[in-house]
Formats: sequence, structure tokens, C-alpha cells
Amino acid sequence: MTRMNYIFNRVGTIRYEISKTLLPEERKLPLEENKLRKLLLFLDDKCEYCRLNKIGKTGDHFYPMIVKKRPGNYCDDAWNRIPCCSTCNSSKGGTEWKQWIGNVLQTKQTCKQPPKGCKNPLYQLSISELKELYGRFKIYDGVMRYYCQKRKPSDFVFYDKKMVLVTDFLSKLQDNVVEYVIERDKNDEEDDDDEDKVENKDEDEDVVINAFSGLKM
Repeated sequence: MTRMNYIFNRVGTIRYEISKTLLPEERKLPLEENKLRKLLLFLDDKCEYCRLNKIGKTGDHFYPMIVKKRPGNYCDDAWNRIPCCSTCNSSKGGTEWKQWIGNVLQTKQTCKQPPKGCKNPLYQLSISELKELYGRFKIYDGVMRYYCQKRKPSDFVFYDKKMVLVTDFLSKLQDNVVEYVIERDKNDEEDDDDEDKVENKDEDEDVVINAFSGLKM
């Protein structure tokens, strides 16, 4: 019944969508903030992280929208969106920038090889380039925290209450579906057994008829 776990696994998608729906309306950055952001980022056609690839269709959330299964503190503000390539975006995922860049820097400083199958473009950078990248985003981080929209405390209270309901509903729904499938399959097996019995009975009757028809009076 492993396939039935798919229902409850959808809780992650619902968690993200509720968190996203609770976001305040995106504000347009004032001219002063736009100028400051342009000083801190390159904002050209190259990835702000690796500077090797062209930026993808979607940017990275500098601070994740979901942190430990709860909404992150920072909104989907322009300050929280970093233009980057799809490979860096996929590699970073829901990891905070310090940990993501720091792990690569630590691995290279200890002369270790990147994890097998790792496609993180940052491993192509030198140690000095990684240090410069870390320092640049450390400055950006301080400014971003000051200007970026933050969630209201009431959002977290509302979210926690609704997720209890969602989790409970999906859990019960999954149990009901599993019970139905088990009962359905059981009935199908019983129906198959009944059909086999009918077929066997018909075959026995044919044998008897044939046997009698062969007798001579």
C-alpha cells in the first residue's frame, strides 16, 4: 500500500501554498532602495552566485519561504529574491546562504572532493572567489534584513492552527482510501473465487452428462 502515502506526502505542497497565500502584497521598492540594491548586486544576465551561468527564469529566495516546516520570517520581497542560474537555485534549495556557501568553502579548504554527483557550480570557484562571494553576501544580508518585508506574528499563529487541521484531514483521508482499497481488493478476490467455483461446477456437470451419454441401455 506504499502508493497510498502519496496523499499524505502532498502536505508539503499545501504547506508551501498556505505560506505563500499569507504573504502581504508585494511592495514596489522605493528609488533609494533600488539604487542600494544595484550597488550590492551585479544585476546583469549572469548568476549572482557562481557568475558562470546565465540567470534562469526563476530567482532564488535568499531566505527560504519555508523553514523547518513553517513559514520563513522574510517575505517574497525583491530584497529576498536573488537572480541566479537554475543550477545554483536547485543546489541551494531551502538551505540558508551561509550554510550553502560555507559548506563548499569548508570542503575546498580541507582539500576534500565534492559529494559524488554534486552539480553545485560553486565548486568550480577558487577559495579566494568563494571568500569574496561569502563576504559580499554577508554585507547584502545585513542590508536585506533591514529593508525586506517581514511576516506578521499573527501569520504564524494562523498557519499553525490551519496546518493542524490540514494534517489531520489528510491523515484521515489516506486511512479511508487505504481501507477502501483493501476492502475492494478483498471483494474482487472473493468474486474471482465464486467465478472459479461456477466454472468448476459447470465442468463437473459436463463430465457427468458425457458419462451417462456414453452408456448403452
